[in-house]
Amino acid sequence: MRAGGTGDVSQTHRLWTIKRGSNVSSPVYHDGHFYWASDSRGVVYCVDAKSGKIKYEERLDPDPGLIYASAFLAGGKIYYVSRNQGTYVVDAKPDFKQVAHNFLAADASVFNGSPAALDGKLLLRSDRYLYCVGAK
Repeated sequence: MRAGGTGDVSQTHRLWTIKRGSNVSSPVYHDGHFYWASDSRGVVYCVDAKSGKIKYEERLDPDPGLIYASAFLAGGKIYYVSRNQGTYVVDAKPDFKQVAHNFLAADASVFNGSPAALDGKLLLRSDRYLYCVGAK
């Protein structure tokens, strides 16, 4: 949507539409692109913010199952937190490259919360624990 206007601007200010999305999480914006994950398909997207053109639509590996947390941008990477299959790290670029998959094998709790950053560390919240991940 183009900013500005008054009243119902849903038709006059629409720039583009796309029929791919998530029913749960919100996208992240970086360098002219939106990034997000489907909540149930295991697929992540990158879309040009000006045109709505899909730059990529790629499946994470291994299958993440459900993703309810919103994407998170830090250090040139997009982090996607799966409910049960760990955290996936993808380059924040319009060319898809999955650079990591991290899994806490000893924890069977469910991760619904979006990650956050604090002092160079990544905070991950499950339904039972709060993790702080960073260099020693």
